[in-house]
Amino acid sequence: MRLQQVMKQNAFLQRRKRIDILDIARATRHSHRDGVDIRLR
Repeated sequence: MRLQQVMKQNAFLQRRKRIDILDIARATRHSHRDGVDIRLR
């Protein structure tokens, strides 16, 4: 692989990590509401 290609892949993977971290943070923030919804039904 050329250096430029490696750098592009690294940037892509770093962006994906940030997205995954944000998704996890959102999921944990809303998980307590899911338990309440299940108990109310």
